[in-house]
Amino acid sequence: MLLLPGWSFLSDIFSRLDLAYNYILLDAPLTGEITSEIVMVADTLKIKKIHLFGWSLGATVAAIFALKQPDITGNVCLVSVMKHFSRNHMEKVMRDIRRDRVSTVQNFHRLCFTGQKKDYEWFQQHLQEEAINRWDPESLEAGLRFLVENPFDDSILQSSSVKCFHGSRDLVVPLTKTPCMETSRLRIIKGAGHLPFLTEGFASHCTRASLYRP
Repeated sequence: MLLLPGWSFLSDIFSRLDLAYNYILLDAPLTGEITSEIVMVADTLKIKKIHLFGWSLGATVAAIFALKQPDITGNVCLVSVMKHFSRNHMEKVMRDIRRDRVSTVQNFHRLCFTGQKKDYEWFQQHLQEEAINRWDPESLEAGLRFLVENPFDDSILQSSSVKCFHGSRDLVVPLTKTPCMETSRLRIIKGAGHLPFLTEGFASHCTRASLYRP
């Protein structure tokens, strides 16, 4: 399963994810579509069907790949996905990055962890510094432009292989803003913010949603 992280985070955010798959991790920040790279990985590893776990920006990337390469796409897990982002809002964030990159990213991280205080403390202690160091201003702005220019294509939700998960307290992508609200395959994780996959028992939600066979 290829794990696709969100904006301003790295693949190590998935270090506590415990699903019944072998993981494939990115070694660089994810700033946009990587369909050709995923195909290359699948060919190299001789994977007939590649499963995708996309969170936030990564969910949009996963959906794009699944729609372009349905023959080699297996299960698709979309977490905290947004239909589309306002260009005006993203341009404001870009200006904030140019003024003070570190504070802008820190404030976003804090918002992401609404309702997940212990998870936030773990992230701050172990992962935040590396994420801030690895995401330079150019990468941050590239990721924002990608989100503005690539609204989520909800036709992917017609596929039975797609499962959606969302935190009930997500302030980055409120429940009313996710296209997954229109599908019966949405699992709402009570009390979670933008990172519901860090919450205790997330794997059991995946089992009940038939994301994999335990």
